[in-house]
Amino acid sequence: MMSEKSEENHKTEIGVIFDLDGTILNSTNLVARIPKELAKKYNVSISPSVKKEIEEKILNTLKGRGGKFMVLRLVLYVAKKYRVPWHLRIKYVKDAGILYKKMIKTVPIFPGAQETLEFLVKKNIPIAINTTSSKQEVLDRFKDREEFLTLFNGNIITRTDIRKFKPHPESIHVISQKIKVPVHNLIMIGDMDADIEGGKNAGCITVGVLSGYATKEKMKNYNPDFIIESIKDLPEMFPNILQKIDSSHIRS
Repeated sequence: MMSEKSEENHKTEIGVIFDLDGTILNSTNLVARIPKELAKKYNVSISPSVKKEIEEKILNTLKGRGGKFMVLRLVLYVAKKYRVPWHLRIKYVKDAGILYKKMIKTVPIFPGAQETLEFLVKKNIPIAINTTSSKQEVLDRFKDREEFLTLFNGNIITRTDIRKFKPHPESIHVISQKIKVPVHNLIMIGDMDADIEGGKNAGCITVGVLSGYATKEKMKNYNPDFIIESIKDLPEMFPNILQKIDSSHIRS
């Protein structure tokens, strides 16, 4: 294990980047919850096989670029799968939008996430958010709890700030310049393949978390440098991560 003195030497050289949904926020079931709630209101149901098909569609969509109309496209897809009558689909979409805006403001922060972020901040290690959500969507997620975002000192990169999305490394390079830490000293933490691939494309150390959509087997296939259950486990793993950074410097 690395000594406290060794960790201190990394204060101005290390940066940690976090994905948002599924990593910091427990929002992985948010989109899936909306059709379940609306199914009660519209008195519709689906078979287990169609339910699985919808879940796979949601996962594959969330793994993509995202975008302003992502949720709308998913809602329309789900409405068709639930066989909501066509003349009710506009109302269905409006109801889904109202429900989404209501639910997004109450998405919980994962237990231990704040303590992990404070652990890094106390070590003077800059931290950043790297998300394909828009700036407004990030603000919506933290409505009435904006103080949490102050931990990031403004280092929040969204799809509003870049042209190419994860797994393209552009967002990580933007963060690298913003916090003045070279990419090979950055640690990219996320729950999806795009987070890990994006980190590798940039030359970062990568940490996969199992708090989102990926099972342990799937995460192993993404081949991150480290795997943890959630970001609350990061402080315990941190000395090993620093050793990995040091050893990569020696090899280069």
